[in-house]
Amino acid sequence: MYPDFPPAVGFAVTAMLSVSGPQMIVLHDLDDPPRAAAYGEIMVASFHRFGAVGLVTNGGGRDIEQVRGRRFPCWTSSLIVAHGYSRIMDIQIPVTIGGLTIRPGDLLHADGNGIVSIPADIAAGVAKRCAPYMEAEQIILKSLENERLSPDGYQAAIDKFKQALETLKLRARELLGG
Repeated sequence: MYPDFPPAVGFAVTAMLSVSGPQMIVLHDLDDPPRAAAYGEIMVASFHRFGAVGLVTNGGGRDIEQVRGRRFPCWTSSLIVAHGYSRIMDIQIPVTIGGLTIRPGDLLHADGNGIVSIPADIAAGVAKRCAPYMEAEQIILKSLENERLSPDGYQAAIDKFKQALETLKLRARELLGG
């Protein structure tokens, strides 16, 4: 909903429960299509007050300017003006939102590009690999800034990028023990 907000990282919960670490609220709306908002300003204020770092839902959202003012990141399928009277049918169960199956306790990383689930046992390694991956991408991006770049020079940059990726893959395999 707010691609200009910084990324949010937290552990999936489908209700406000005590978890070790930041909470990413996950609401699965059973209405298809949504008929009323799955969240609004009051819900967001409540979630935020009790430690949540973001909200993910396949339902609609409302009060978007008030939520923006709270700097609370939300990932939603749509905007909807209708106020709802939602009921919680179940908590702490796996749900699928936007093709991603989310289980209670999953470590989620969400930003303007979308949401990914990161297995907890490799999360530290993934975090360590982000900066080197972004550095590898700079090989191509910096080559494109060169006014004298030729197709051969561009291919050389791509080859160098691929080499850097192979090194990262080897390190990732080591991390995973395979």
